Order: sequence, then C-alpha cells, then structure tokens
Amino acid sequence: THNLELLQKLSEILYREKNEKVSVFNIYENKNKQIKSVKLTQEELISNIENNNEIRD
Repeated sequence: THNLELLQKLSEILYREKNEKVSVFNIYENKNKQIKSVKLTQEELISNIENNNEIRD
C-alpha cells in the first residue's frame, strides 16, 4: 500500500539521521473502556517497519 511505502521510506531516512525526530503515538480504548496510549520511539518504529509488524493508521 501507499502507507507501507511511505513508512518504509521514512524508516530509511530516520535510520540515517540517528537523531530522535519522530515519535508515534497509538491511542486506543481498552476492553474496560479506558483510554490508553503507547509511544513508539523512532528506533521502535524503524524496528516495527523492518520486521513487518502491523502499524495501523
């Protein structure tokens, strides 16, 4: 998909930069109806993309 291509390109750029420039937040409602959030660092984002882990938009 286009999103995957974008994320892969972003991963390449961020990998070269080595400075923390991006954080991705996943905000969701758990089964108890509580709002939760998870922060992915730039390194975690790159790792998820390289390992083809699912990232939803």
